[in-house]
Amino acid sequence: MEIDALNNKIIIIKDESKNSLLDEINSKKQLINYKIITLSELKKKYFFDYNEKAIFYICKKYNINLDISRIYLENLYFINNKIDDEKVNFLYDLKQELINNSLLITNNLFKKFLTNKDIILYNLKYVDKFYKNIFDELKLNNNVVEINNEKENDIKDLYEAKNIEEEISFVASKICELIKNGIDINNIKIANVNESNCFIIAKTFKIFNIPVDLPSFSTINGTKIVKKFKEFYTDDINETFKKLQPFVKSNNDNKVFKQLINIVNKYSFTNYLDCKDLIYEEIEKTKIEDIKHNNSVKVIDIMNSIVSDNDYVFLINYNEGIIPHNYKDEDYLSDKLKQQLNISDSYDLNLNSMNELKSSIKNIKHLIVTYSKYNKKNDEIYISPSYEEDMFIKHEVNIDYDNSNLYNKLKLVSLKDENYKYGEITDDLITLNNHYKNEKYLDYNNKFKGIDKSKLYEYLDKKLTLSYTSVNSYYECAFKYYLDYILKLNKYEDTFATVIGTIFHEILSKAFYENYDFENNWNEEINACKYEFNNMEKFFLVMLKDELKLIIDTIKNQLNYTSLKKSMYEKQINIEINKNLHIYFTGIIDKVLYDEIDGETIAVIIDYKTGNPKLDLKYIPYGLEMQLPIYIYLLKNSNVIDNVRIGGFYLQKIINSDRDISKRINNLKLQGYSNTDINILEKVDSSYENSQMIKGLKTTNTGFNKSAKLLNDDEIEELFNLVDSKIKEASDDIINAKFDINPKQVNNVNFGCRYCKYKDICFMKYDDIKILNIENGDVNND
Repeated sequence: MEIDALNNKIIIIKDESKNSLLDEINSKKQLINYKIITLSELKKKYFFDYNEKAIFYICKKYNINLDISRIYLENLYFINNKIDDEKVNFLYDLKQELINNSLLITNNLFKKFLTNKDIILYNLKYVDKFYKNIFDELKLNNNVVEINNEKENDIKDLYEAKNIEEEISFVASKICELIKNGIDINNIKIANVNESNCFIIAKTFKIFNIPVDLPSFSTINGTKIVKKFKEFYTDDINETFKKLQPFVKSNNDNKVFKQLINIVNKYSFTNYLDCKDLIYEEIEKTKIEDIKHNNSVKVIDIMNSIVSDNDYVFLINYNEGIIPHNYKDEDYLSDKLKQQLNISDSYDLNLNSMNELKSSIKNIKHLIVTYSKYNKKNDEIYISPSYEEDMFIKHEVNIDYDNSNLYNKLKLVSLKDENYKYGEITDDLITLNNHYKNEKYLDYNNKFKGIDKSKLYEYLDKKLTLSYTSVNSYYECAFKYYLDYILKLNKYEDTFATVIGTIFHEILSKAFYENYDFENNWNEEINACKYEFNNMEKFFLVMLKDELKLIIDTIKNQLNYTSLKKSMYEKQINIEINKNLHIYFTGIIDKVLYDEIDGETIAVIIDYKTGNPKLDLKYIPYGLEMQLPIYIYLLKNSNVIDNVRIGGFYLQKIINSDRDISKRINNLKLQGYSNTDINILEKVDSSYENSQMIKGLKTTNTGFNKSAKLLNDDEIEELFNLVDSKIKEASDDIINAKFDINPKQVNNVNFGCRYCKYKDICFMKYDDIKILNIENGDVNND
């Protein structure tokens, strides 16, 4: 391209090509006078622009989200008259409404500015008809020249790889060869990079020690700064940013902080609580800024970048469904409507995209094209539909082993795997195996290598909150805790069972107050749960509703046998374990029955269970199965009840599958441990001699029967102290980043691995298992 040809010209260009053209002009180091107008700038200045005021107006008036609002606004450019179509007429009315409310920004001088100018349409041969209509108007009053830079270079090399991993490894190897031959790395480009192959490129290029500037596909939404921003968000946005400022500690934090300010400033015209949802939506779409390096491979868009004859380009993923983009008739305006409005439909767009890709391939002097035969699932995939035999010379991928020692070793292991599984012997296996004779195989050290505890504490925002579930997970296996609660790999999803459990707990927290209306409460909870029940689940809901009525009636009957008339439900308690390190323990107690009797406060703790209750206390010295004693810890450590004396602690199984109603009622009896003091016990359960409340509690001529579970005050205090020490021990170990793979096995039951989802991550060996030998029986030896 001759730079002089652009002097004293207005250059209209694609948005994506602007930076490439500027780089090309600047590289020539010539002083020329020019003005660049991108297509989006042309559209906005030629017709109208809009800002967040218009978006906000549409979102609020029509109760729609940010995306839909922008779709409406973008389609207004195509609407000038009403026709016999509901969508078009809606857009026409909306456009007039926005004009009347001064919400569309017009530039009345722009068309006059363009008059009698020399205009260059730069590489715009394959644009939408909408823009071609504008160009036709410009040609009436201006000297308009089209420059398309189309040229026919040599036939290109096309390489077929087995899969994307082999394809990217081949590209990396070829780049190494180019650099060895003196090609400047800044002239090496890679095209057609997308989110699905970005990780593979980053991993492979690192193995070959090739720096590459990859685009960011992550948004700022998941960053610590944004999480804190949402935590501090109020209508006083200045106060929000003031609270956020201390958490901005790195250069990346500062970038996100500035991005947040830019987003928020767009909505300064309204109350920040009114536009909160729109700000959050915009945050979810705002990409983390790309990191640029000197002397690195650059990623380009092959159809929108200006490529010089000194550049070497690798077009990867030349597969069907990936390139060119496939447009479908699924836009807000259908193809039929687009034809009526004289703008490009999906057929036109696909044809343009196909021809533009072919033209781009032909235009690049130094180009290597690669594609894969199989995807990650090993399903066959096909070459791009833009492929034509006379454009390419086809080759099979052949990777040179002179460019990366690390890659060679990894490849050798992969080939050995193929040989181990299928007996396959290849020339590459023989070559690499002869070269790396002493490389170990099937010898893997799965030990957790550790992390810096100060960095962990920073990552945790200098605080740690534990619960029964997290502590139990830590004692089952410290590495499982690390994956669940530090890396947060375990994504929680609602199921029918979990939703029902939540509904039952909510209703049982309200069912025993005066003037309770079961029907209303049931309907409220069903409507509030935001879970879509299928037909089978709706059928079960009818039966579960009757079951819950039976549960409530049975519990009301049980309450007739206790002297403890005060109650608390769904009581959340937070305990500060370590003030200096900000370590807390939190839990919710389903139900506490209590009363002050004879100068002391007696309390009974009850936890509702939808599954099978576990009652053994023998595992507690090892931090396992501590749920019931943890409720004692929470209650005695808090100021909810002063000078509390534990009368008992129980689980109550609230969903039973037995058909016999009498057995279901019997199964609703409390299961757990009672205070052995008769004076206390009779206040907890007046029927203790043949209990109607507590399962297994009964007296005989010689005392309590063997099935009664009883603890004295000293034993209860011992449990409290033991739980306290195990919680502190776990918190200390977590803060000190002790996350070894150490699943606990007790009496042939592997607590750490039995329900674990991470076996493919930890590669647990038998030596990792911690064997705990516990004799049968409870701690009180009953």
